[in-house]
Amino acid sequence: MVFFLFPGLFFASYFGILSYILICIIFGAWIFHKFHNRTSSAASIVNSILTNKEIQNPELVRLCETFTPFIHSEPPISIISIIKRGLSFGFLFPFRFSLFFSSLVLFSLFAATFGRIIPPNPSKGGIYALSFRLCSFVLSFLSSLCLFACGMFKITHINPENKYKGDVPTIITNHTSFLDPFLLSVYLPLPSFIAKADVANYPIIGGMAKFFNSLFAKREEKGGKGISELISERQKSFKKGYQPLVIFPEGTTTNGNYLLKFKTGAFRSGLAVQPILIRYINNKSSPFFDTIPLHLHVIKLMLSWKTDVEIIYLPPYYPSKQEKENSEVYAENVYKLMLEKGKSFLSFSDADLTSKRQYQNLLSGKETLKDFLNKSKKNE
Repeated sequence: MVFFLFPGLFFASYFGILSYILICIIFGAWIFHKFHNRTSSAASIVNSILTNKEIQNPELVRLCETFTPFIHSEPPISIISIIKRGLSFGFLFPFRFSLFFSSLVLFSLFAATFGRIIPPNPSKGGIYALSFRLCSFVLSFLSSLCLFACGMFKITHINPENKYKGDVPTIITNHTSFLDPFLLSVYLPLPSFIAKADVANYPIIGGMAKFFNSLFAKREEKGGKGISELISERQKSFKKGYQPLVIFPEGTTTNGNYLLKFKTGAFRSGLAVQPILIRYINNKSSPFFDTIPLHLHVIKLMLSWKTDVEIIYLPPYYPSKQEKENSEVYAENVYKLMLEKGKSFLSFSDADLTSKRQYQNLLSGKETLKDFLNKSKKNE
């Protein structure tokens, strides 16, 4: 009886493992299919128009140029890549997803308990200053785990002598991924961010955003205190060594190859800012996600073996008298500086959030290029 039992268990486990691997490969193929259906058709249309010199419609070319900062470029599908992603889904993804989610839950619980009992506030000194240092350490550690779960093992610091020293109220940086706040939280002391008002109601993320003392604002808010006023108040109340306010002045994310024109809200107070540039290096899966479903992007990013990151620190920028009096000049000069320092991977673009929404509509099939051109003619 025992003699026949072991071969049976061996073949059962053998075929079980093979079946599991086969299911994972099929799922990997499904991920590629869903992802490329979402991104490749619209991207190929835009790229074909931009590369075809015979097209004589300048309005069409101009429209497509505003879409380029949001195109999600991916390598072509191959059998080997499908097998690799399938195996990664079966053996790598469960570990990474568990690590990422558990890190978020742990910090949420920490913020809801210790963070409320002893609020972090270095200006009060004593136990509150100790709480600030402890919370910063816990946030940095758990954010590192989240980045590790997304394959970000190698983070290179360029110009580390310019790292944030706590003497300016605002950090200015380009915006590519939902991982940007995690990355900055590793190296900044409990930073605050600006979030949409409805983020406060999100499970886990909402509690964390409140703990960060984030600014919640509605994009469409026009009456009362607007987002620019809230930013200025926070900047003016800043005390050295306390939480810096991180602002993404582009107002939205890009694919990491372009720098959009800055909005002026971060510069209206006339106070100093410190620019930082973030670069993600991954030829297999871009961290840019806004033009694809977030859940699909997270899965695909965790299936990618690794994503290298570069953080380029620039020294604090102290505005001149003219820049203090004119926030548009201030924003333009900081933009030019960051574009110059990031010229190896960033290009100029005057696209904006409207361009991004148009491209999202093109991806989803809600509108076509012809619809956009007809609308622009009506507005003229």
